[in-house]
Amino acid sequence: MSSVVRTVTPFINMETLLKALTAVGCHYTIQGNTILTDRHDYYGTQKFVLDGSRYVFMHDSSAADMKFGPNYPWGNIDMRQYKSVGSFLNAVAVQYSTIYNGQIRELESKRIAAAAQAEQLEKAEQERQRQLAQAEAERKRAEEEQRRIEQERLAAIARAERLRKEQLAEEERRRQLAQAEAERKRAEEEQRRIEQERLAAIARAERLRKEQLAEEDRLKLLAQAQAEIKKAEEEKQRLERERKEFVEKQRSAIVAKAKEQGYDVRETVVDSKIKLVLIQTTY
Repeated sequence: MSSVVRTVTPFINMETLLKALTAVGCHYTIQGNTILTDRHDYYGTQKFVLDGSRYVFMHDSSAADMKFGPNYPWGNIDMRQYKSVGSFLNAVAVQYSTIYNGQIRELESKRIAAAAQAEQLEKAEQERQRQLAQAEAERKRAEEEQRRIEQERLAAIARAERLRKEQLAEEERRRQLAQAEAERKRAEEEQRRIEQERLAAIARAERLRKEQLAEEDRLKLLAQAQAEIKKAEEEKQRLERERKEFVEKQRSAIVAKAKEQGYDVRETVVDSKIKLVLIQTTY
C-alpha cells in the first residue's frame, strides 16, 4: 500500500534537501520536481515528490521482508547500515535542519554583512553625494573661473587682433611710405635721367647746330671757293684766249713781216711754246 509521509520538518527547498540526502549517504536522481532515491520497496523507488510548496516522501507502507524484520530496510551503500523509513526521514530531517539552519545563519551573516555593507554604502553614498555637491560647487566655480578666463582670453584675443590690425595698418602705411619713397627715388632718378638725356640732346643739338653752321660755312666757303675757282678759271681762260689772240697777232705780224722781207716761216712747238724759224732761200 502506497503511503505519503509529511515530516515535522518541512522540506521546502530542493537544494537543501539534496544536500541533506547527500549528507546521509543517499544517492538520488532528479526528474523534474521529483527526487528519486536509491531506496526501493515493492512499488519501486522511494521518492520525494513536490506537493504544493513542500516535498513529501512516498513509499509502500505495507511492504515487509522477514529477512530484515517487519519493515523494508534502506540500504546505505556508504555506511553499510540499514534504516527504516522513520529513521531515514529523521536522519534526513536532522541534516536538512542542520543545513537549513546553517544557511539561515549564513544568510543572517550575509544579511548583517549586507546591512553593514549597505550602511557603508549609505555612508559612502552620503560621502559621494557630499563630494558630488562639493564637486558640483567646484565645477560651478571652475565654470565661472573658466568663463572669466574665457572672457579675458576673448578680450586678450580682441586686443591682440586690434593690435595686429593696427600693426598691419602701420606695416601697410610703412610699406606704402617705403613704396612712395621708392617711387619718389625712381621718379627723381628718371627725372635726372631725362634731364641728362635732355642736356645730352641739347648738347648734341648744339653740336649738330655748330656742325651744321660749320658745314654751312664750309659749303659757303666751298661755294665761294668754287665761284672764285670758276672765276679764276674763266679769267685764266680769258687770259689764255687773250694770250693766244696776242700770240696769234704777233705770229701773224711776224710771219707777214718775214714774208715781206723774203723769208719763209717754219712753225714748231717746243715745250708748249711756238717757235718760228725764218728760212731764207738763196740761189
